[in-house]
Amino acid sequence: MFHQNIRLPGVYVFNDGSNTQGMQGAPIFCTMTNMTILGMNDASDKALVFPKYKVIFYDAINFTGTVTTIDNTSGTKCIYGSGTNFVSSCKVYYDGTEIPEIFSTDGN
Repeated sequence: MFHQNIRLPGVYVFNDGSNTQGMQGAPIFCTMTNMTILGMNDASDKALVFPKYKVIFYDAINFTGTVTTIDNTSGTKCIYGSGTNFVSSCKVYYDGTEIPEIFSTDGN
């Protein structure tokens, strides 16, 4: 599977607000049901999406309430797109195939 060979993230999320409780920027390697593991829950204002990648951001954990889709599957340059400040989960795709979640917030 592709996720076993991930070397670089295809998506970065950024928070340009001054009230963040987590990092100002974080790499996204795969689909995430809960972005609190990154300290970026409800704090993703912008996203950098690399060529061949697509990201779908949701405003609640477990992929509910679609917020923003940034699709660079056919692109040859990075896309810097605006998100919202209410991102809590995301699905990440590489060349049309979802990269399954490989991180856990409960240690399993």
